[in-house]
Amino acid sequence: MKKLIYIIILIASANIYAQGGCIETDELFLKYEQEYLKVGNSEDGRNYELANKNFNSKFNDYKQRNKFQKSKDKERWLNKNFSKTEFGSATEALQAYKDIVNFDKTL
Repeated sequence: MKKLIYIIILIASANIYAQGGCIETDELFLKYEQEYLKVGNSEDGRNYELANKNFNSKFNDYKQRNKFQKSKDKERWLNKNFSKTEFGSATEALQAYKDIVNFDKTL
């Protein structure tokens, strides 16, 4: 029983010290957080998120989206497999993908 109490105290004290709050004063994290918020609130950031959401919503199921993400040549995959998605044509699928890539480059 004594060992159980010691183990509980050890776990509790480890958790207390592990959450010491040092991330709130870490300069690198604070700079990262500011940049993240700046990009997220920017016009380009919102356009990227919207384009990404619209593109991913065109996949019928997660298996096809995973196959697309694992493919090495994504444009070729879209040309061959656009019929497995909700895109109307290969051109539409490629344009949606290029929009994401272009927004990603501007960020």
